[in-house]
Amino acid sequence: MFLQHCEKVTPLKHDPETGFLVKFPTPAKRDIIKIVLQTLLDPDGPEDILSSNFAIRWVLECFGQAFTLPLAEHELIRSTIELYRKWINQEQLTQTFKENHYNYLQSLFGHMSLLFQIRKENNKKDLEIQKDLCLKIIEIVSQFAKNYGSEIGEEIWNFLLNLYLGVVDHFLGQKQIENDEIFGKMLAPHLLKLLFELWLSSKTKDISMWNRLLFLFTSWKKYQETVLQWTATTYGLSNCVIQMLYGPSEGTDDITILLPPTDEVKFEPSTFILDNETLVFFFYKTLHLIGNPNTLRNPRIFFLAMNGIRDLVTLFTRIGSNIPQIKKTTTTKKSRKNYPDHPNGNTILNLFGQWLFESVELNREGFEEGTECAYSTLSEIFMLPQKTRFKKIYTTSFYESIITAFENEEKYGRSIAAILFYTSNIFTSELDGVYILIPFYLHWISEILIKQHLPKNCAIRPELLRRSCLSILNTLICLPKYFTELEFEKEFTSSSILKNFRYKTFNGMQQLIINLIIQGFVSEEDPTNACKFFWTFSIYLFEMKDTKLTFAPKLYNCLIEVISDHEEIKKQKWPIWVIECALSVLKSCSVLTEILMKKNPNIIPNMVKQLLSRIHQMILDPNNVPMDIHNESIVCKIFEVIGDHIILGKWALENNALMDQLIELIELSISDPQFVKKKKNKQITGQTKKIKNSALQLFSRILCQAGTLPIETKINNISSLVNEKELMDYFNISQLELKKRLRYLSLNNNKLILLFEEPNNDGNSNDNDNKEMEDLLSVENRDEKKTLLLIRDSNGKYCWRLRFRSLPIGFIKREVNKENLHYWEGDPRPPIYKAFTPFSETEENEENIKFNRDQINFDFFTNNEQLQYDCLNHSMGFEHRLEEVYRFTEEETKTIEIKVTPPKNKFACNDHQNLESQKKEKEGMELEIEKEEGGERGTGKGKKEPEHSNKSYFNSARFFLTAMGLIKLENEENVEYLDENTNLIENLKQFDQSYSRNTHTFSVIYMKKGQNRVKNIDNIYKNQTSSKDFQKFVTELGWLINLEKHKGFKGRLDHNKSGKFVPYFADKSNEIIYHVSTMLKFEQNNIEQKKLLLSQNYITIAWIEDSRRWNPKTIRSNHNSVFIIIRPHYSGLYKIEIENFSKTTNVEGPLENNSFLSRHILAELVRLTAVSLDNSGFFLENNNNNPKSIRKQKLNQLVNQFKLNLNVKDFYSKTFSNVWEK
Repeated sequence: MFLQHCEKVTPLKHDPETGFLVKFPTPAKRDIIKIVLQTLLDPDGPEDILSSNFAIRWVLECFGQAFTLPLAEHELIRSTIELYRKWINQEQLTQTFKENHYNYLQSLFGHMSLLFQIRKENNKKDLEIQKDLCLKIIEIVSQFAKNYGSEIGEEIWNFLLNLYLGVVDHFLGQKQIENDEIFGKMLAPHLLKLLFELWLSSKTKDISMWNRLLFLFTSWKKYQETVLQWTATTYGLSNCVIQMLYGPSEGTDDITILLPPTDEVKFEPSTFILDNETLVFFFYKTLHLIGNPNTLRNPRIFFLAMNGIRDLVTLFTRIGSNIPQIKKTTTTKKSRKNYPDHPNGNTILNLFGQWLFESVELNREGFEEGTECAYSTLSEIFMLPQKTRFKKIYTTSFYESIITAFENEEKYGRSIAAILFYTSNIFTSELDGVYILIPFYLHWISEILIKQHLPKNCAIRPELLRRSCLSILNTLICLPKYFTELEFEKEFTSSSILKNFRYKTFNGMQQLIINLIIQGFVSEEDPTNACKFFWTFSIYLFEMKDTKLTFAPKLYNCLIEVISDHEEIKKQKWPIWVIECALSVLKSCSVLTEILMKKNPNIIPNMVKQLLSRIHQMILDPNNVPMDIHNESIVCKIFEVIGDHIILGKWALENNALMDQLIELIELSISDPQFVKKKKNKQITGQTKKIKNSALQLFSRILCQAGTLPIETKINNISSLVNEKELMDYFNISQLELKKRLRYLSLNNNKLILLFEEPNNDGNSNDNDNKEMEDLLSVENRDEKKTLLLIRDSNGKYCWRLRFRSLPIGFIKREVNKENLHYWEGDPRPPIYKAFTPFSETEENEENIKFNRDQINFDFFTNNEQLQYDCLNHSMGFEHRLEEVYRFTEEETKTIEIKVTPPKNKFACNDHQNLESQKKEKEGMELEIEKEEGGERGTGKGKKEPEHSNKSYFNSARFFLTAMGLIKLENEENVEYLDENTNLIENLKQFDQSYSRNTHTFSVIYMKKGQNRVKNIDNIYKNQTSSKDFQKFVTELGWLINLEKHKGFKGRLDHNKSGKFVPYFADKSNEIIYHVSTMLKFEQNNIEQKKLLLSQNYITIAWIEDSRRWNPKTIRSNHNSVFIIIRPHYSGLYKIEIENFSKTTNVEGPLENNSFLSRHILAELVRLTAVSLDNSGFFLENNNNNPKSIRKQKLNQLVNQFKLNLNVKDFYSKTFSNVWEK
């Protein structure tokens, strides 16, 4: 006995010798079943009731009728089901039953199928009861198939498959009354799931069974449960086939079938394992069960079928994207198999292309949702990341389908939105002839971005569709300059879009692109899209930087308007993070400051003025509302942006009005609460600590960088590289003498000053290792006293070489008529304009020289140059220079007062001889003094010098301190000495490692074609050669430095281990070292050392000479968080992909994923993006502490640790003597 419908659709036939109790009255059948059931379940009952086959058949005949009883007897039915479960699982069986168990299985399963008969008199409650009982039977059959499937024969499997083919068709294959349909929907997903589980467990290859399934399946396709089950089964089979074809890193080991959950139940996954031959057979047969989905007449079912096909296509297109990190494992035969990398796009289209192209061509009315799905699936296939040389018929059909849709909005409106959304990177693909579509895309981008006209029946959210349009526009930015006068193909002469497209060449698109960017932003309301527009601004600026940039003011105005729009938190148009993004864009564009100033001198000053006004508004709050953390962040960011622009060039320093406004604003920003001021009826309250620090940092940058570095200097030497150890080695002085000649002072606790009075020797000038130091310290006159001034602060370390120079007053340039200026060719000193201006009406004394204007014969004077020189010297009262007197003073010889008398003659042409005799007289007096003390001049054999002499090695340096006013009493609290001991010097050595600029190390790896495959990963690090294109890119990232001689930031490299030369870049804010995989020269090309070094960097730049997909996880370590991937495009352009694995770092531009760049801006934008990402990650991990703040903090710690806290007496003793001890 079994369900009667099964006999209609399957070969199953009823046994005429069974079913003799069918005609019994229901009460009689119920009583018989109860009595037999109680007897069998009674533990004290007889044990040999089922000892014969006749008894077993008779009992089964009785229990079979239990499944036909009314549902009011559901408890009796449930007890019978439980007894059948035990017998099926071979529990409580007699010996005879065990021996013939498989012979009775057909009866057991057939009897239970009777419960699936639809009861027409059922009410809602009975339907629920019957459903629960049926689900119990489904569970029993499913468990049996899993546990005993491999033990039963083909006969039983065919019986089960035919039985449940009939059961499923009973619900889905015939027209049902209302209750039947309800009941069928309740059980359909469970029965379909059971049927496909039985099919997979049976592993049947019986063609007749598959043909019967295909025949019945055709009538089941009208239900969505059928299509969902087909999708789930085909998906599981495809996953397993993919692993078989493409290796263990793809797909799954087993077939996993998981149905989507319903409102009532969440299905558990089912897993199966098939051999490869059976797997492929099942995949092919199951895939084609659905037939041609375009024949489906229900729009909802059609959409589900197309959506299932899209899921299958996605499985194939994502092959190669889910590669796990490589672990060292024992190589097996399976792992050595040479698997293909990915499926060819033509292969996927061979499987699904006919259905998809037919769907978009038919575009049946009412079936728009399914047609949209077909378009999105085709787009996914053609947008494959790996290069596929598609068959011409496929490419042509795809282009025609897109053009057809774009031309007919009324019919294809929903599909137009799908095309724009799913083909955002179509112009970075390597499709043949893809640029023919540019006019059609630009038409709809213009409609959406400028006119805000969405396609009819658009099912994609407007902000997402606009975002996709902007992504497409980003890929077109570089084309006008690259293809210039290349004309567009116009093969589609009947196209209305092409007729209205007035641009004949690529170069003509420039104005259209800038209009789309600016006008599109004006109409934008989505914050995320606004940020995307901002970065589009920056990319376009860089791309067009060598043009006139007439559009630049409009772009800057858009950014400034966003920043200025933030009047109050409650009334703002854009959220805070959008304003911060606008400021980030301005910051990234600061490198173009000098270019922009040449093209438009007003654009940057106007921008800075507007930013200053914005800060002014936020600080001068009319309501005296305390500044919140969001406004505080904006103010600090604006200060940073202003600083980045001001330090580039001299334009700001030459703009007095701008500088006045800036300094005034800085003063307001650092105002303390106790100095509350009023200005225009607005309160200026004390600012937050963060704002004060930002304002002071800006002021420091202006003074230190823009103020002291307009001089020409290498940017990597922006901070002095001299240190104490090199000074000691160069001058070859002992530790004791160093202590005498050296002083450390702290100025206002924020500057640490080293004063070092150099000895007269030339140092180790013959030592080749000190050649650079020799060049640095070389002077014209080595007899002059020189003081080395080394200043450390938060901005860096600066070294000054001080030489005291003083010229006679007559040699000072004066404002006189040109005819009074004369150049003395015989003067050995540096050329100086000299003017002779006679004195008049001076007081008469012995120290002044009296001239009378009337007594001077100017004609005679003008014609006698030697006479002019002598008179100028004599007019000052002495011939020798002041520095000579200073030298005598330093040698601490006893001075003799020299009185100069007025000349006897008018011009006293021989007075220099008189002065020379006075010098000799002075030397004679000194000689007499030495003889009186018992010594001989020049022999050193005089009276012994006292043990505590007042002789000092610090005279020249002390003179500088005095001239600067640093040793005055009023500066007592601001200037403090530090203890010059070894610990301080060692601490300073460590402190010098705290760089004043942001430091970055970026990994740069090169992959040849084919090296992006898993098995070739080690070959990446073995590369010693690379393409010329990559080499040029590396040279544009920075410049080569010699690590052995470079004393700045080295990025953890040692020239003895990693190689001598390395790419380096520096500007006034950053220092960058690039760890280039092809340039690292470890001993014996040590791959592990190279891997370790490259894996420790936060940012990795990967140059891949292969269009196939590469997963960065293959080489990623815990430190590698962001990968910037560069792929050379066949057109000569470059495609950029960004993989971000960081949970905290946002991709902040200028570049974004799927950017498309030309050669001349590639390296610059990659560098800016890497720096932006690295700064973002560093600041988030270090609580926004920038290098200057860290350096300032360490400097304060050093000062507090080593300052001497001297009283006045000790302070001056240390200043004037070298024997002071603490």
